[in-house]
Amino acid sequence: MTNFDFNAIKRLDNSVTKKLIQYINSDRNLDEIFINLRSKYPLIENSNFRLPYIMWLCCDYKDKDNLTYIDKLIAHDATLTPQEISILLDKKDSYVSIFRVKSTKGLKTNVFDHILKKGYQLDEYFQQGVVTKGDFIIGRVGNVLGSRMFLGEINFVNKSTLNIILRLILKDYNTKNQNHTESGLYQYLKNENLSVYSYYLKASLDLLEGSDEYLPPIYSELETFQEYLNTKRDSDVVHNYVKALWELNNFYLHNKNIDFMKINEMDIVDFFDYAILFRFISNKDEFRVFYNALKEYLLFKYRKNPSIYSNQINTIKTIGENSFKYIDGFKDSNIVSQLDFTLSRQILESFNDEAMNYIDDFTNMAYHLIDFEGLILTPAKAFIKVSDMELLRSSFNGDYKLLFSVPNKMKVPIIELFYQLGLSMGIFEIKNGRLILSEASDDYFLISDSNKIWNHIRTLFESETINMTMSFDIVRAEKFKLTIFEILSSCPLSLLNEFDKFNKYKFKLEEVMLYIRYLSFMGIISQDSYYGKVSLTQLGSVLLPSLMSLNESNESQIIKLI
Repeated sequence: MTNFDFNAIKRLDNSVTKKLIQYINSDRNLDEIFINLRSKYPLIENSNFRLPYIMWLCCDYKDKDNLTYIDKLIAHDATLTPQEISILLDKKDSYVSIFRVKSTKGLKTNVFDHILKKGYQLDEYFQQGVVTKGDFIIGRVGNVLGSRMFLGEINFVNKSTLNIILRLILKDYNTKNQNHTESGLYQYLKNENLSVYSYYLKASLDLLEGSDEYLPPIYSELETFQEYLNTKRDSDVVHNYVKALWELNNFYLHNKNIDFMKINEMDIVDFFDYAILFRFISNKDEFRVFYNALKEYLLFKYRKNPSIYSNQINTIKTIGENSFKYIDGFKDSNIVSQLDFTLSRQILESFNDEAMNYIDDFTNMAYHLIDFEGLILTPAKAFIKVSDMELLRSSFNGDYKLLFSVPNKMKVPIIELFYQLGLSMGIFEIKNGRLILSEASDDYFLISDSNKIWNHIRTLFESETINMTMSFDIVRAEKFKLTIFEILSSCPLSLLNEFDKFNKYKFKLEEVMLYIRYLSFMGIISQDSYYGKVSLTQLGSVLLPSLMSLNESNESQIIKLI
């Protein structure tokens, strides 16, 4: 616990930061550092990049001797007090991320790191109405004399650009991260924070392109609406309603080529269906905010022009009367699941090269769909073309041989597995004859590798997935799943010696072998040849009890991501 109050900490922080900046400005190489960054970060000359760049210089930049300016200042200035040195060292540990505000009360602000998936209570005060629950913020968080707070400026992230920014960050992280350690994402945010800010600025500027034609009217309209609301609602509610309408415009109306001033032309039912499908609205609270904001605004417009808005009023009332249909759906809306911390750590500690390559290669395929805006599927079988399969396979690191011949099976079996699991998990979808990455896939990219492999393996053991991958009906898929569990529980073994286990249901050896190879691709079992011994890997031994427990209870002992 600190003996300093909030204002005293702020004064000390400001004082030592001035000393640090003065020291940095004395460096003759300062202009060279800036010039060298221009090619990597073209937006660095944008005025919005100024403070993030200064904070990077203060906290993260290292010279050829691997020393930060903080290291050199502490060694250079003997007049620094113990408190000032402590603040400087704390700054070295700070990092940049995107945070969702969970609550604000007095000097305490609760935030959730939307990238690292962890919560903090900050010793941070904001004037009423400046920051409210549900806001997304990009900023640097660190400790100062025992108090965790934002360091430097914060910027609001428009929800309409949030998923775009996260995808860019996670793609860059997966490209640069080679160690796959639990702290890898933190180290990325720490070392590559200029990249994080550049993605934020790029997405924000892209949103504003061409805005001269439609932003002024919406600004004026929302300002008038806000004045009207101020007489009826408290400031937090007003803030949330106006923000919701702004985001509705950017997310839906803009994409439908509907001017905000002609909101009476929008299909309200389609908006809610579309927003929930693509996780723009992802929980009950968000649904209520968007519903109430839209209802309040339509009533505001109806009072001025009843004839134009009467149909919209009837529609919004009908949605309200049937809101349970929307709200009840949120409990099953998430496509990924997250294990408890203990099991997640056990999986991480037992990760093998096969599992790592598998996860990386599935991610490569997902990013390929982003880069090429999907893959055109064959018209006859609605599957990936051979040329595209070969292109994908050439970018993979794993070895995905079948070890045996399966008639009528795809030439590249790992692509078939990725294809089926991607669709089953809701990460891929087929639209207009193309395999594309779904908008609902963003949660998947934000979970750890241990949780990714869990989502793949649990999905592979679902009867519906077995039905698709093995071409069995549901009844037969259930029997097949039980057979695989029986085989795995008996490992190590030779499948040829366990013929009775799968022959009693008239499963062919090649069908069982194909599924076993899929498990091998994931690093769950090891198998060196067609007739070789099948054994559980350490990873398989960790996962099998949870899979069997999940199957027996038909209920996942996992925590749904929110």
